[in-house]
Formats: sequence, C-alpha cells, structure tokens
Amino acid sequence: MINAKIGINELLFITEPIDNWTASSVGYSSRVFQGIWRQTEKVSKTVAVKILRTDQFPHVLSLFHDEIVTLCLLRDIPGAAKLLAMGFIVSSQQIQLPKDLDQKNLRSLNGDLLFYNLEESEEFLNELAQINVLNFTNQNRTFSLTPFLVLKKRPFKENLLYLCNPIHAKGEILNLRKRLEVVLQVCDVLDAAYKRNIIYHDHKLSHYYFNQSLSRIHVIDWNAAKLQSKGIHQAEILMDIIKFSAHSMHYILLGCPANEIPKLGINDPERHQIYTPNWNNNEIQLPCAVRNLIIRALDGKYQSYAEIKADIVEILNDLSDARTIFNS
Repeated sequence: MINAKIGINELLFITEPIDNWTASSVGYSSRVFQGIWRQTEKVSKTVAVKILRTDQFPHVLSLFHDEIVTLCLLRDIPGAAKLLAMGFIVSSQQIQLPKDLDQKNLRSLNGDLLFYNLEESEEFLNELAQINVLNFTNQNRTFSLTPFLVLKKRPFKENLLYLCNPIHAKGEILNLRKRLEVVLQVCDVLDAAYKRNIIYHDHKLSHYYFNQSLSRIHVIDWNAAKLQSKGIHQAEILMDIIKFSAHSMHYILLGCPANEIPKLGINDPERHQIYTPNWNNNEIQLPCAVRNLIIRALDGKYQSYAEIKADIVEILNDLSDARTIFNS
C-alpha cells in the first residue's frame, strides 16, 4: 500500500462518469468514472474507476467486497473484467457522487489516497472488512473514507446493448454469425466461473462488451456474483441460465429481451413460470436451429452453459448449409 494523492497531475485523476450513457448501465452499489492513472512521471493509463456509492452505504459494502474476491479468482480467465488496483479516497468531507444520469464530473475531487496494487488485495479486503462508518476522526480531525476499484476501461461502443439494439447501434449492428459467436464466448466465461463455484446472477446486456477487431467478449460488473465455496446447487444454475437466456441471449440474437423476463439478482432459484420468446416477426429471418436454441433455453432445457455452447458450435458449423438450418 502506498500513500498518494488524487487530483490533476497526481497518481489518480477522476474525470467524467462513463456509466450513464443509458439508464440500465448505472450501478446500484457503485458509480463508474473515467480516470487517469499516472504509473510513472511519463506513463499514464486511462482506466475505469468504480467508486462505492456513499448514498447506499453500508449495505452495499458486502457487494464491493464480493466483487474483489470474485475478480481475483477469475484474473486468469479471458473475458472476465480485469481488476488493476484498489484503494480508499481520504477526504475532508464525504464525496458527493453525481445523480445517476447527471453529467457532472469529479475533476475537482482532491485529497489523499491509500492505494493498493492487485497483489495487495488481501490486505485491502482486511481493511475493508473493518469499515462500519464512512467518517472517522483522527487527532480531532474528521475524515471521509471511500473505497474504489481501478479496472480496465471499455469503450461504450463495444457494449452489447449498443451493438444489438438498433436504437443505439446506428448501423453497426452485429450479423447473426457474430451474435452467435458472442453468445458462445459469454457462455464460455460464465462456464469458467461455474467451475470455480462462482455464479454471475446479473445478466444485464449492458454488462457485456465485445471488441470486434479482436473478436473478444468482456463481462463486467461482478458485484452481484457469489462464490459458493461448497458448490452451486443445480436449481440455482438452472435459474441463472434461464435469466441469461431471457435477458441477454434473447437480446443478443433478437434485439430485445424475452417476454415477462425473470427478475435479476440473487433470489429464490426455484422456477415458477414458463418464459417465452418475444419474436416480433424476427423468427422469420432466423434459422430453425437458432429458434430452437432460444425456445429450449427459455424452457429450462439446458443444465449447463457447456450444453448451450455445444449447440451453438453445431449451429455455426451448419451455417454454410442454408438448406439444413432453415428447414423447419
């Protein structure tokens, strides 16, 4: 851990919000800003700085803690969000973050930093566990302590809500093959998390980014994810797959969510209803195999992300034979 400063020309300089380009991208437990991280006097990196929401403290503190644990466990998984550093902003008064869709920046924010690199995450978590109030007093002076994370920044035009929604995409919408490849990669990341007993839960389309030049998916915002050290119950896995299918896979393939989508987040894993596709006449343009993929996923027929991946691989292999995949 090092003692540093926050502000222009300091170790960390926080500029404008980058989570407010759409209402669904604003987080409940944290706000995300663009930051400039001065790694040396001549080398700086543009990063995403995730700051705990002081208006939701202290009940979001556990989400902040869990996200760090999860990202550290997934640090070697391609496609999982990359945690770079973490720390506390120490200021003379409590930080007032902008309202959710406010364009206000934090360029005037200054104060002291307690800055931890990735290898010091356990030390940071120990300190985080001892916080029960944001304000503390030392030598008759009152200070405010605000936790933050430094993550790799992704441009919003790589966001799948942008790439799969015609309102946002403005002609850059992905073709069917690319969309299937995107679903395949997301399933790969979620399957890798399962193998480490981590369940994602928060399948907003705005949490998925796709770099077209590298053909690489990135899954961000793991603060609703949970590590189940004794293993994940199959009913919870099944419900998570249905949530992913209704909220994200359906949206990626059809440009909209399914009908009567299940609630996201951590809740009762028992399934109470059948979820159906929201075709909007798009099924006419889809191969039969893709329609069946969507129907089976919403109907709870897949027991793992690996099963979805296997069916998508088969569909992609058949795409060259239109007679096979369009034959109903």
